[in-house]
Amino acid sequence: MYFVTSIERSKADLAAYLCVVLEVKSTNGTTLFRENTHASSTQKWRAYWASDDEIVLDSSDVGPMKWRVGDKRFLGEKVSK
Repeated sequence: MYFVTSIERSKADLAAYLCVVLEVKSTNGTTLFRENTHASSTQKWRAYWASDDEIVLDSSDVGPMKWRVGDKRFLGEKVSK
């Protein structure tokens, strides 16, 4: 399992436009989870594995967010850091 980030380019939802998108993928590339984090890509941010089962997105505009992975599937649980 791995994650990738991208920037939302669709203007369908202007509140989500240019925000960081987090995708968790299986080893064969299948998307298990996708979420627009609403962290602005124009601000400072970083995403990283905090442990074997936690991904952290730390953003200067919305603060830190954490997602937990469990039971070999992505739960999408957001927790304050």
